[in-house]
Amino acid sequence: MRFLERPAVRFVLHFAEMMLAMGFGMMLIHPLWGLLVPGLDDRPGPDTLLMGVDMAIGMGVWMRVRGHDWRMITEMSAAMVGPFVVLLVPYLVEALSADVYSAAGHILMVVAMLAIMLVRRHHYSQPQGWAWSRARLTAA
Repeated sequence: MRFLERPAVRFVLHFAEMMLAMGFGMMLIHPLWGLLVPGLDDRPGPDTLLMGVDMAIGMGVWMRVRGHDWRMITEMSAAMVGPFVVLLVPYLVEALSADVYSAAGHILMVVAMLAIMLVRRHHYSQPQGWAWSRARLTAA
């Protein structure tokens, strides 16, 4: 069995792809919020929540390009944004500082993503294709 075909290797590579896509989503989308919402940098709660959304968009786009269905994308996006939404309430009542809100949200996001991936490890351990190659194959 070739190294890259091993399920554990595919699982790790898939996770790495998602992390990269999240980074690109954050780098490309998040600066636009600063243009649309002046002073967003002065409001850490909404700024951090939007950062989570930006990462979910980047990851969702990449998952779609790689041929994942909408259910998987929605499930993973909810796992990513959910921790920020849940922690927003303690942040708003000042039970969490902005730094703790951001750090805890990011940590819980990664844990939630890994939990979804482990529940669906059969799916995330398989080699993924490309959306356009699958569309072309099903049309033929």
